[in-house]
Amino acid sequence: MFRWAAAMRTCNILIVCAFMAAGPLVVPAQAQEAEPTVIAIADVQRLLRESTAGASLERQLAEMRASLAAVVAEREQALRQQEQELQEQSAILAPETFAERRRAFEEEVIEFQRDVRERQRTLDEAYGEGLNQIRVAIIEILQQMVEERGYDLILPQAQILVGSRELDITDDVLTELDQRVPTITISVEEN
Repeated sequence: MFRWAAAMRTCNILIVCAFMAAGPLVVPAQAQEAEPTVIAIADVQRLLRESTAGASLERQLAEMRASLAAVVAEREQALRQQEQELQEQSAILAPETFAERRRAFEEEVIEFQRDVRERQRTLDEAYGEGLNQIRVAIIEILQQMVEERGYDLILPQAQILVGSRELDITDDVLTELDQRVPTITISVEEN
């Protein structure tokens, strides 16, 4: 066992000596002349959240949701009142008439729920379109920075585990984004 280990050490020493005697490794000319890759990092989520356009978009969405919530609350109150009146009439109406009015009321509730879901979907779509407008502007700014500053690659901060803070260009992008797109206006068509 010891002889085997000694033989392996001797073999490893001979291999290292052979490489040292051969001289330095020859590196192809292309590898010697290659310039380093210039990388930058941008925090896209921060840009969406902290830009004036992003803040404007969030504010509009909050206002639209509050407005929708007020309309929904008002309509729900009216439906509760309608249901209470229907229950009070159940004792004086013929069973067939009551059943017919009950079905009509339930259809009205179902239609109301469908309308609320549709309005919420429309709000979500409008918000998504607003976010896409901001994302397009961010991509345009980043592309311009690639051309002007000579970056080879700009990575999203969310994909970086560790990196130098000097690579982060988010503040520069935020300044340019606020100048280019100070606000985003979304609108939702009323049915």
